[in-house]
Amino acid sequence: MLKLLNLKPGSDFDYTLLIFPHAGGSPNQYKAVVDYLPSSFGLMGVLLAGREGFYTEDQPDSLESLAVKLVIELSKVKTQQLVFWGHSMGALLAYETAQRLTGRLKHLFVSGHVAPHVQLPRAQRHLLNDAELKACLLELSGTPQSIMNNDEFMEMVLPMIRSDFKLCDTYEFKLANCNRLNCPITAFSGAEDVRMGSAGICEWSKYTKKDFKPYFYEGNHFFIFEQMFLVVQKLVQRIYFCQSLGDELNFVC
Repeated sequence: MLKLLNLKPGSDFDYTLLIFPHAGGSPNQYKAVVDYLPSSFGLMGVLLAGREGFYTEDQPDSLESLAVKLVIELSKVKTQQLVFWGHSMGALLAYETAQRLTGRLKHLFVSGHVAPHVQLPRAQRHLLNDAELKACLLELSGTPQSIMNNDEFMEMVLPMIRSDFKLCDTYEFKLANCNRLNCPITAFSGAEDVRMGSAGICEWSKYTKKDFKPYFYEGNHFFIFEQMFLVVQKLVQRIYFCQSLGDELNFVC
């Protein structure tokens, strides 16, 4: 179903940053994060089945089931200072995992997705045919045209992307199961990501008992790959700032 990849050699880090990739994504697409992290940060990524040579018959049927599995896997990670960063679909998975993880999460970073209770148009993208699905990917501006024109490659990856889209399309936020997190939340978004919108991004403030800040960067849905240095720089600054305030940090901005 999933496993954790270690993206930075070493041990005894002060913090371990765990990346939750976007739909169709994989941890190694985020490996450039290593170049901008301080030496005190480790880096790991969530690898879902069907990519990077990881194949299994144990397929997830929901983001919630993935979150339950992740909590089990994280119990094997030694560090007590966990930081989550999820982009797009990964933001929802990071949130669902955070809801089930007690005590160890120091900060939740989300990017490219509105808060869980905010309703987005239900496009049911997993039901699109291949041509329609390709058009959807082009609209998101996350897949280079050269890759889209590679029919053999797209034939291999479209089922994986369709499976991920199904997890998003069928996700149902359950207010009764929602507890405000006891850690800060920081939200990043692309200023030109019209589908998400700034109002929906700021609604993440309702999910924490601690500090919340939104930041907007030039770019569309996949702005993080264009603005990686600035985003990671802000991520590190926010962790140190919020940790320096400690128990005094009980307000929402």
